[in-house]
Amino acid sequence: MSLERKHLGILIKNLPPLHDLEYRAVFSLHENTFFQKLVAKDVIEKVRIKPVDYFKALVFLDFFSGVIAADYSPCQTLEDLSKLMRIEEKKQAKEEGREPPEEEDSISYLGLKTVVTEAGLWMNERAIKLNTELVNKKLIADIKKRYDQEPVIDFTSPSTRASEPFYEGIGELVVNLASEPMRKYLVNTSRRADIGAIVFSEYVMQFFGDKKYSPQIMALLNAKDYIGATTLSLKQLVKGTL
Repeated sequence: MSLERKHLGILIKNLPPLHDLEYRAVFSLHENTFFQKLVAKDVIEKVRIKPVDYFKALVFLDFFSGVIAADYSPCQTLEDLSKLMRIEEKKQAKEEGREPPEEEDSISYLGLKTVVTEAGLWMNERAIKLNTELVNKKLIADIKKRYDQEPVIDFTSPSTRASEPFYEGIGELVVNLASEPMRKYLVNTSRRADIGAIVFSEYVMQFFGDKKYSPQIMALLNAKDYIGATTLSLKQLVKGTL
């Protein structure tokens, strides 16, 4: 059993649930508990993601919408994009004289890169509408305030229960959100937003990484400065999607 899996098992077990939604016909008990503990209802009910990217994109969007943007309308934007893409696919298939692949709800399923890119575009569009600097001091302060409001699990407290096999299984789902080099940072997490910050930072660097920001982001994660890593990752994202 990996150290990350055990640590995350304790963390997830002690986090208060965000909702009580269950999808028994599609997802396992482990997966449903993952949703209840780590992903807001507003995200789950809106976004349609390709299975290979599903859990990664949900955690990315939960952190982006809940902690960074304080606005779940990006999820509606992504749902609208899914529907628009499906219409275009049907139109193209008809023009080419073939049947379009069947998809539930007449929606196309988005990939992780599309989700990350759309988050950056949304931030840029909001800055234009509000006529503000993309990542300004007020936004950074608001992000920190929302981060600080997250429940913190004290791993040194006797009242923190030991991990259990069931929650260690959910911990493994979280471990798989990160690439091998990034997994070591998961051992330092003590709140839901810490996981979100690591996921957010990694996926931004994956698709929009550059020599200016990426080394600094890694240094901040090493220092357990999740807000600093989030801020620089956000700057990298909006720069990459301008």
